[in-house]
Amino acid sequence: MTDKQTDDREWSISPSMMQKLRIAGIVLLVLVTLADLFAKHKAYFGLDGTIFFNAIYAFLCSAALVFIARAIGMVLKRRETYYDG
Repeated sequence: MTDKQTDDREWSISPSMMQKLRIAGIVLLVLVTLADLFAKHKAYFGLDGTIFFNAIYAFLCSAALVFIARAIGMVLKRRETYYDG
């Protein structure tokens, strides 16, 4: 990889760009969650008709996926000398 290619990608990993992306993501999440106030909800069971149910459900499922992935990683982890022979 040349220095020119490295310089072109450096903006995407700079701390200031990461901060801007984090703020943009938080603003987007807040706006989408607030849009839930104006949506009509058709409840199929008691809890899914409540306000912000979709946001809470998505967050809990995402957190569960992270914990499941970490557990699978611990099970499949190998010693650092596994391929040494």
